[in-house]
Amino acid sequence: MSKVLSNLTFVLAIAGATILAPPARAQLSRNVILHSQLDEHSQYADIWGYTDPGGDEYALVCTTFGLSVINVSDPKNPYETGFVPGPVSTWQDVKTYQSYAYFVNESSGGLAIVDLSDPENPVSAGSWTGSGFHDAHNLYIEESTGRAYIAGSENTGGVRIVSLANPTSPVQVGQWNTAYFHDVYVQDNVLYGAAIYVDTLYLLDVSDPANVTILGSVGNYPGAFTHNVWATPDGDYCMTTDEQVGSRCIMWDVSNPANIVQTDDYVPNPNTIPHNAIIEGGLAFISHYTIGVRIVDVSNPFDIVEVGYYDTNPTDNSGNFRGCWGVYPFFQTSPNLIVASDFTRGLFVLEYKGTLGALQGAITDAASAQDVTHATVEIVSTGNTAAAAEDGSGYFIEDSPGPQVLRVEAFGYLTSNTGATISPDSTTTLDVALTPEPGGVVNGTVRDEGTGVPIANAKVEVITTPWTETTNGTGQYATTNLPVGTHTVRAWAFGYNAMDAVVNIGNGSSLTADFALNPAFLTDDFEAASGWSVSGTASAGQWERADPQPTSDHLGPVQTGSDHTPPPGTHCWVTGPLAGAGIGTYDVDGGQTLLMSPVFDLTGLPSPRVRYSRWYVSGVLFTPTTDVWDVHVSSNAGATWTTIESVEFDGPGWVDVDVAIDSFVAPTDQVQFRFTAQDTADGSITEAAVDDFTIYNVDIHDATSSPGIGALASLKLGPMMPNPLRRGATGTISLLLPTGGRVLAEVYDVTGRRVARLARGVFPGGAHTIRWDGASGNGTFVPTGVYFIRLQVQGEEHTRKVLVLR
Repeated sequence: MSKVLSNLTFVLAIAGATILAPPARAQLSRNVILHSQLDEHSQYADIWGYTDPGGDEYALVCTTFGLSVINVSDPKNPYETGFVPGPVSTWQDVKTYQSYAYFVNESSGGLAIVDLSDPENPVSAGSWTGSGFHDAHNLYIEESTGRAYIAGSENTGGVRIVSLANPTSPVQVGQWNTAYFHDVYVQDNVLYGAAIYVDTLYLLDVSDPANVTILGSVGNYPGAFTHNVWATPDGDYCMTTDEQVGSRCIMWDVSNPANIVQTDDYVPNPNTIPHNAIIEGGLAFISHYTIGVRIVDVSNPFDIVEVGYYDTNPTDNSGNFRGCWGVYPFFQTSPNLIVASDFTRGLFVLEYKGTLGALQGAITDAASAQDVTHATVEIVSTGNTAAAAEDGSGYFIEDSPGPQVLRVEAFGYLTSNTGATISPDSTTTLDVALTPEPGGVVNGTVRDEGTGVPIANAKVEVITTPWTETTNGTGQYATTNLPVGTHTVRAWAFGYNAMDAVVNIGNGSSLTADFALNPAFLTDDFEAASGWSVSGTASAGQWERADPQPTSDHLGPVQTGSDHTPPPGTHCWVTGPLAGAGIGTYDVDGGQTLLMSPVFDLTGLPSPRVRYSRWYVSGVLFTPTTDVWDVHVSSNAGATWTTIESVEFDGPGWVDVDVAIDSFVAPTDQVQFRFTAQDTADGSITEAAVDDFTIYNVDIHDATSSPGIGALASLKLGPMMPNPLRRGATGTISLLLPTGGRVLAEVYDVTGRRVARLARGVFPGGAHTIRWDGASGNGTFVPTGVYFIRLQVQGEEHTRKVLVLR
């Protein structure tokens, strides 16, 4: 996941935001609907849930660094309400009692307590470390007795029994240490314990916590590695998981603890590993690592039947400790809602409603019969949505059987609403041909201003729309149909300034917009030495300017094997370019490595931007992703630094980053950049690379020979989007300036008090975006309420009202 400041724009979006369901295919899901995904931290652990007295529902997601509280009342738009830091640990577990959350880890700190009386503002309520308690693997809370059962404390303990009669002052009332418990479940004063190191399921009588007795046990069964256990509501049966490749999820008859008998088992894929099972009613919800959430009907314990699944990690079906960690299915307001945690992909908000059916088909342009790849499909009655596949293979969406209306929307097309009948447990084909909106096209050539030579592979995009393409070998481009109205077309190529042209599209119009690009202020592809320097404390993996050698594990690339510059380019800055004997040989180890740019004089540039390409991988396999990639900028030659981006990200690939420098610092004569990759001694594999660094401006198209093309005729100011605004989310106001001028953007509350300044300075003509995330000038979030964003632009004053929610 990447964490970025609110005024940072990525050319290629990565994780860290709520996303809609990708187009599903046969191996991704069955009978389970994906509402959203939220990825705002790094590596994740277990998950639980909480329903407040008003009926709002929350996911409690453990991360390497603490506990994230996420409102999932609107399943399509989850948002984090707060984060409670904790000791750094890969293994974290959480449960709730009354209005408190309790979480443990395998590092330190004891039993952490979080006050959820206002779950929109969760706060720490201290911790408990009594009776020598230090750390644990897991815990369970039996709400009927108000007792917490803490499993695997200090890596040797069986179970600590702790009274929560005073929720913020726990007291230990019992303990059982005959065997180490990895996981426990308690119901009706019976503890079901998974003793992983002795391959045994125990049943204990805990009615008297000071005198725990063994009711029965079963162990050393075939494939035994007893990791997790959960009982059916009547307590007569339970399911165990054995955390090994190809192991079974086993149902046991425990109605006679003295004679525990297996009734059935479940193995969805013999090459994968089951993690945890939770039983609600007649269903078991299993987090099955690389194959995601599996749902099985256990109402007949002698005949387990798989009824649904959702793969949170569809690119890997191997036998690795990766993918889905935990599942929670016990929400009260929305009983069909499920939340799941994935090691590296965060929170998944899912829904299981029983047997579903599916619609699939092609989405095409009715005029040209070409595939439309940027469409969104929706089942109108439920609001369930999916996106068309980018490869042109159409769409796939599951929902409840019966008559439905499929709505299809795409930029540049009229919305289509088509009736269809979804049949249970089958897929119906429904092709949709979209009618283009009234509009026209733009085409042209991108050239070098000085030489007139066409520029191949220049990027041409229509700002604020999904349309983008690159020029061909002769520098030519052509848009698809653009709706009637005003659009801004931007052309850009490495080594050049960008250029914006405003086009006024009429119905049936065909406009020509040629671009002549000027050289950028600075272009550095790192093929030759250019004054960059390296420092830092890392014992290995220091930055080098080199041709990198590729490294990979069984899941794919770790270190890039080629630079970002098209051939004949070969060099980039990379952390330890050699491959070595394995992925850990030349990666960053033992500290930081800092790559420092020369000092640049940017005075006189009207609104300079910086663009670079980065590769960053940290946290390969089971290693914690605690090593953050940082990029900073300074306006005083390194005396002070301002963060451009701070990223915790596990995923190979080049990412383009493009930001306005004056959104962070003033463009002085002492501007400097710093790139930091690091290893904080937690065992992670860290590899980084930087290439194709450029500082440039956005010029305004001055051609007026073709009607409908040129600079802006008048100022255009958009609404605040979204509105209402959730604190921490980023709202935007689009701004189109006909010519350069001074812009001042500030936020005021209803009393007229200024609470934040968003922008101040001289902006060039063209397209701009004003951003606000609900933070005040001192960095804290403003209270819920109505606010006014006041913009003074070229002597005119404009106001936009926004409602801020928690």
